[in-house]
Amino acid sequence: MSQTEYKVKENLMPLLRNILGKYGDIAANYIMKTPEGRSSVLEDVCGLIYTFQEKKFGELTLFQIENAVAIVTDFERAGLKVDWLKQTLEDILETRKVIKQPTSLKEARYKTNQVINEKKRKLEEYEALMGWMVVFQEKTAMLQQNVSLTKKELHAAKTKAERINETISNAKAKVIYHTEHSPLNELL
Repeated sequence: MSQTEYKVKENLMPLLRNILGKYGDIAANYIMKTPEGRSSVLEDVCGLIYTFQEKKFGELTLFQIENAVAIVTDFERAGLKVDWLKQTLEDILETRKVIKQPTSLKEARYKTNQVINEKKRKLEEYEALMGWMVVFQEKTAMLQQNVSLTKKELHAAKTKAERINETISNAKAKVIYHTEHSPLNELL
């Protein structure tokens, strides 16, 4: 159908022309086939758009936006090509919901920032511990080397002490022998 065959309120006619000019005959597949039926639904679409154009975003209630989305969804199911309008209304609805819940978003952001800061602090703590672990491992390796070296030195000292004790013991035995016997007696 052409624009001239649709009859809507006079004040909505410029809006209908713009819609048909931009999106084509959005009522071409509408369930109602009479010009009057299509004109009626087009007048409803134009009226809805007009209402939203006349109000500022802040004046629209969540209920009004949700209701408009539901109406446009019904129009779409009935064959009107209004996906462009539905998408815009859904965007408006989403924005309105976000604005309506700024405190919960701010709280979520605050809590998330707290988690981030806590995780950063823990990461720094773990990295510092890892640094200490490296130092500890290096010190442990040095201590192990010192223990090994000290064990060797202790063994060497004990061996030397045993030899000295043996030498002293032998010397004592000789002193006792020689003090009790005359020297050279055993040669003859």
